[in-house]
Amino acid sequence: MTNTHSRFVSESCVNFRDVGGYLNQDERMITPGLLYRSDSLHRLSREDADTLSSVYGVKRAIDLRSLNEQRTCPLRSVTNFLDVISLPIIDQTMQAPMTRPNVQSMAEGYIIMLNESGGHIVQAIQSILEKESPVVVFCTAGKDRTGVLVAVILSLLDVGIDQVIADYELSQEVMPSIRRSITQETPDRVKAWADLPIDVLGADGTSIQDLLSFCDTEFGGVESYAIQNGLSKEDILKLHRWLVK
Repeated sequence: MTNTHSRFVSESCVNFRDVGGYLNQDERMITPGLLYRSDSLHRLSREDADTLSSVYGVKRAIDLRSLNEQRTCPLRSVTNFLDVISLPIIDQTMQAPMTRPNVQSMAEGYIIMLNESGGHIVQAIQSILEKESPVVVFCTAGKDRTGVLVAVILSLLDVGIDQVIADYELSQEVMPSIRRSITQETPDRVKAWADLPIDVLGADGTSIQDLLSFCDTEFGGVESYAIQNGLSKEDILKLHRWLVK
């Protein structure tokens, strides 16, 4: 692992990065070194896995992948020291939003995730809060399911939409590498990827912007959405106390 000016801190999981460092609307900083996001940790090298535990102090991982993805690409190098919580944002019993014939954009897929997986999104936040120690949330690419969850968390912490979008767009530079990894790991997905809308393969911030606008219109904002799906006001206060300097 490296920790330079880049937010990317792992060489084997190329979309592993620290969510901390952003300023919220009160000019208070999201504390670095507590919440990380990543592509699938099954790619994590043993060296990086050791560093994740001994240097970064990560003790818990929230796995947002479907149960089928977890079976196909099981975690090996991290299970000895990480408490892994499985909370699929889209379960294998559902058709992945971006592969549904009527879904024409990334934003539409994210809205489906928001509507269909609100319970697991809230449970993921509650699982992050349980230990109040460094935690990583991840999915296969670290862009979509992870991106939706992190956008919700940053919004709950009053981080402005420009910075929420900027965090999401950091995935753009590593997507070519992620695509290569996924097609090597699951060759059966190659055709499926070829048929996807073009914006699915990138990290255009308008997708997150449209998602948050939908949340404002349909639920009255991210906080209201989270509360309607089971997050308490005390949970939100606890999130602020733990993650905001």
